[in-house]
Amino acid sequence: MFIGQDLLTLLLLSFALTWSVRAARPPAVLGRAGPPLRCAVPVQRPSEGVACLLADDAVRKGVRAGQGMAPDRLAAWGVAVDVNGATVAELASLEGVGPALAARIVAARPFASVEELARVKGIGVRRLARLRPRLVLDEGWADRLR
Repeated sequence: MFIGQDLLTLLLLSFALTWSVRAARPPAVLGRAGPPLRCAVPVQRPSEGVACLLADDAVRKGVRAGQGMAPDRLAAWGVAVDVNGATVAELASLEGVGPALAARIVAARPFASVEELARVKGIGVRRLARLRPRLVLDEGWADRLR
C-alpha cells in the first residue's frame, strides 16, 4: 500500500516538474513574433536576402524600395509601390490587383496623383482607399518623360 502511494507521488512530482519546465520555456516560433518590422527601404540582395537601408543611403545609391524583390515579398514587407514606375508584377502584388488590372494601370500612365487611379476601369473609390497605404507617386516622373 505504501509502495503504491510513493510510486503515485513520484509520478505526480515528475509530471509537475516536466510541465513547469515546459511552461517556463518560450514556445518555438518561426521568425519574429508580432507586427512586421518597419524598414525604411527594404531591398533584395542576391546572396543575403532582404536588407534594410536607411533612406539617405538609398537616395545616395539610387536604390528604390523593393528593388529586386519578388511580388510576394513586396506584399509581405508592405513595400510602397510607385504608381508611375512599377512593373506589372509589382502592381499585381497589391491586394485585390491581378495581372489584368495591373496591365490596365500601366496602360493608363502617367498619373499626376494617386487619386487619378480611379479613372482606371476596375478601381473604384473603395479599392483605391484599400490600396492607398501601399501607393506612392514619384515626383520625378514628369522630368523623365521630357
